[in-house]
Amino acid sequence: MSTQKIVGFHQDLEQHWVADLSCGHGQHMRHNPPFTNRPWTQTQQGRDGYLGTPLECLRCEIHGAYLQRDIRDENDIALLVRSFYEKLMSDPIIEFYFTDVAKIDVHKHLAKIVQFWNKILFKAGDYSGKPFDIHRELDKQVSLSPEHFQHWVFLFIQSVEDLFEGERANKIIELARGIANAMSTALNSESAKSVKHSR
Repeated sequence: MSTQKIVGFHQDLEQHWVADLSCGHGQHMRHNPPFTNRPWTQTQQGRDGYLGTPLECLRCEIHGAYLQRDIRDENDIALLVRSFYEKLMSDPIIEFYFTDVAKIDVHKHLAKIVQFWNKILFKAGDYSGKPFDIHRELDKQVSLSPEHFQHWVFLFIQSVEDLFEGERANKIIELARGIANAMSTALNSESAKSVKHSR
């Protein structure tokens, strides 16, 4: 494993602290209790105390072949989708929507999601589906809150940044944010109308 020293810190767009490593890569040092406890990240003194600390850089070792370049094709999208769903399917906040509510067949679902992003990002492939209708049905079973969509986006951005950087990587993050916001707004609007009509 490649060991690198912490040479500084910066905050990402979500205001989470990222350790800057001597190799040039970054590694998130999130404080997200009760799942991750790193209270030292919350003060300048705490962060300064970790300068020079060696960390194993996963980006150097594991994902090295995929880093420092942009998303190129459907194979890269498949890699991203697998990485993303590994996070989703073990996430304590939204995992149950996939396993208990939607009860997805992971292999079939992943293939469809790869087709979806290939169509959205590269205008290629033969994806056909109605994602909003699917989420509307899920919302009827268990409410999908704006916070759930925000957390989905957070995990998606994490997955992209773990693997890629470049124009298309930025574009797919922008698209994911837009899709999540649009779905969340539409579902909330429908829910509000339903409540109004039931009075």
